[in-house]
Amino acid sequence: MYKYLKEKTVLYIEDEKAIRDNVTELISEHFAHFYTASSAEEGYKIFQNESINIIITDIEMASMSGLDLLEKIRETDNKIHLVVMSAHTKIEYLLEAIPFKLEQYVVKPLTSKKIRELLTTLNLAFSSVNLVELTPNLMLNKESSLLYFNQKEESLTKKERDFLAILADKKSISYDEIDRLWGNEVPSQNAVRSMIKKLRRKLPEKILKTRTGFGYYIE
Repeated sequence: MYKYLKEKTVLYIEDEKAIRDNVTELISEHFAHFYTASSAEEGYKIFQNESINIIITDIEMASMSGLDLLEKIRETDNKIHLVVMSAHTKIEYLLEAIPFKLEQYVVKPLTSKKIRELLTTLNLAFSSVNLVELTPNLMLNKESSLLYFNQKEESLTKKERDFLAILADKKSISYDEIDRLWGNEVPSQNAVRSMIKKLRRKLPEKILKTRTGFGYYIE
């Protein structure tokens, strides 16, 4: 269900062992690796030595708080996904957390609904990394090779996906770039025309234009 999380690594920081063990049991199965730490200092060492995709942390801990930890992490990493899991709902905590661009602020105690919401939020955060826009209403998912238009979904072949990924990046694709989609092979004109014809059927009408002597573009 949460396929984008299956290869991700989590660092979970919580100073209360009972809570730490309970949360680990509830959500760790959805990730490839799940590290735990009992203090912000221990968590920071793990962050420095391991490849972490997601950090989930409590706020009020001895010595260094969770917010202090997140501030320290953001000094060197702007891409890691951050989640606060705390029993505290003080407005000053919420305001202090805003600059760290949290994926979610989860209020304890953890319920099955909150678990689903957290996992869904994280899954969407990683799936959006693979989403690219061709036009305002046309989206390509490079990871799943799916094309989305007006709430419709089309499956793409690898060549079709790579063709559209180049278009999404540059808004055009040359004949040389199309030939390279076949790797070490040299495609025949019929093979290229066949791929383009099939792809046009999956795209909105008239969106893929031909540029004579160059290749294709979208508008």
